[in-house]
Amino acid sequence: GFSSLKQETKQTPLAVSGSLPAWLNGSLVSVGPGIFELNQSKATHWLDGFAMLHQFKIEKGTVVYANKLIDSFYYKDCCQKKTLRGSAPEQKKSTWSKLTSAVSSSPRPVYDNTNMNVACYNNQLVALTETPHALSINPKTLETKGAFVFD
Repeated sequence: GFSSLKQETKQTPLAVSGSLPAWLNGSLVSVGPGIFELNQSKATHWLDGFAMLHQFKIEKGTVVYANKLIDSFYYKDCCQKKTLRGSAPEQKKSTWSKLTSAVSSSPRPVYDNTNMNVACYNNQLVALTETPHALSINPKTLETKGAFVFD
């Protein structure tokens, strides 16, 4: 479960065995963790792998695949610090330290590693995670457009 997919792919035709129904046309976009390590640090939880989108476009009996890492604050922050930050508390911290940091009023870093779900809201493709930091995605290019704000 901790195998990284580091290569991004743009519009790669896939071989189809047999045939697809003529009426089957559309696009399936999913998200999940794509990369589980950065330099010497490794993700210890499946949800801490950098978010990667996967898209399968089906049109006229053909299937085209693309994938792209989500350009989140979490991804940029980890790359700048050259280490995975992760969402889980550090296991080496004492129980008291974990508790005080959980109830602290100091701002926590944004965790927008949106690798849990993709949804369509108001005709916009949105990548989601367990935090309230959703990201808007371009459905054609899979580029990250920025924060998605619910009204």
